[in-house]
Amino acid sequence: MRFTRFLAALAIGGLLGAGVGLTIREFLRDTTIPPAETTETPGTFGTTPDDVSEESSVAWQYARAYQEGNWESVIAMTLWVQDRLDYVRSHEGDEAVIERELLRVQERLGDRSPSGNQLLPEGIEDQYVFSPGAEIEIVGVDKGEGTLERPVAQRTWIRVTFPERSRALRDKANLPIRSLVAGVNVSVENQVLKAGIVGNLDIAREAISYDWPKRKANIGENKE
Repeated sequence: MRFTRFLAALAIGGLLGAGVGLTIREFLRDTTIPPAETTETPGTFGTTPDDVSEESSVAWQYARAYQEGNWESVIAMTLWVQDRLDYVRSHEGDEAVIERELLRVQERLGDRSPSGNQLLPEGIEDQYVFSPGAEIEIVGVDKGEGTLERPVAQRTWIRVTFPERSRALRDKANLPIRSLVAGVNVSVENQVLKAGIVGNLDIAREAISYDWPKRKANIGENKE
């Protein structure tokens, strides 16, 4: 796993050389956010301050970037990837290796194969949750995980609602999930702390819904 992450980080270096990626990265690192001051209530997801909007939320922008296949933004917003890239840049300089692995990384980030589209006890990769066409909305902000390697400023909870059964995330029993709530931990540097691999999103299991709209009967269908 460590070797795979290392190669992925090495590959991504070429992508972040692009102007857009660097601009996003510099903006994020020059911006800090204060720790969330929230009071959690059982059954809720902290509080949603009036000044939290989709446009100002790194977590929401991160989710949207996944939906749109904007891998430059996904990579630039992820802190652990940036740390690894800094290490790679200081030890490697082979552009041919970077370009070869870049293709693999792009394929991995965009992989939404049926076999991976299943929420398991250990979690799921981010691209299956933040999939194209799903409706996303911020439902709360709290202080986030306290056991991560880097300080967390806040965790943003995002409700994801899938548009139809055939395009929905599946649970362990292969049933289509109508909606769930995923938590994205954001650092004081305004970057996503964990991303891109199984188990990184905090999934509120108690908030998973299977409440699909009833299918309309076809005209002339036998309703017995």
